[in-house]
Amino acid sequence: LDMLRGRFDRAHKLFHRVLDSTQASALSVLGALEGFARLCLTTDDLDQCEKAVGRIQEEANKNSALRSSYPVRWAGITMARLLMSRGDFQAAVKRLTELEHHSRCVRDFPFSALLNLTSATALSHLNEPTEAANRLFAAHTLGITSTRDLQAQYYYGAGLTVAQHEDGLGRQMTDRALRVW
Repeated sequence: LDMLRGRFDRAHKLFHRVLDSTQASALSVLGALEGFARLCLTTDDLDQCEKAVGRIQEEANKNSALRSSYPVRWAGITMARLLMSRGDFQAAVKRLTELEHHSRCVRDFPFSALLNLTSATALSHLNEPTEAANRLFAAHTLGITSTRDLQAQYYYGAGLTVAQHEDGLGRQMTDRALRVW
């Protein structure tokens, strides 16, 4: 909640309280790492984001039962966004394609919608407008705009995707995202 409200210092402390705890379960630690990775991406601390996602991957590699868990799946999207922040859209698409393949058996519609949205943004930067549009439509079909937590992300991501080919509409969508946030 602190992250959504822009209280990043407070969110940082809360995540570290879990990460530093000797009593926290493995899943709680993964959840805190995933949240911390998103926080670092939001605050442009890309190296710390990469380290947090790396720790999540290490834990998932050690314990195959964790691979389809919520924090591991969502960390995959965070990693793709990190790659996009660094301008490596091709690697982001590859990561998202692998993530989609490994997550097919999980029925998490918000996750699938956000995966499609993130793919659309990366594909538009690779000048693949048809596939980007298909991914945007898939995100919409999965109900991304009816998931309150993802509405602003949808408008922002759709705005970035559309802006590659239609700047005015893209700007309107990103402005809407900022109003929703």
